[in-house]
Amino acid sequence: MIGKESHHEIMRKRLLEDNIELGNALLDMYAICPKLEKAQERVNDLSIRDVVFWNALKSRYAEKDHAEKALDSLKKM
Repeated sequence: MIGKESHHEIMRKRLLEDNIELGNALLDMYAICPKLEKAQERVNDLSIRDVVFWNALKSRYAEKDHAEKALDSLKKM
């Protein structure tokens, strides 16, 4: 609940546009929950995607036995 509220506030204030660290933190929050679909949606919200982001997404997919999605994230990295 607090995570969703924080996410909505971040989006309302447009803080994700140039803040890769904040985007990575949101990705990790959703991926741990486990809300991998929401984590994947974060890709669309970020204007900058770094290796840390793609590696975190790939790792979370691999942990959840989603091999194809993990490989897809690796390719995009």
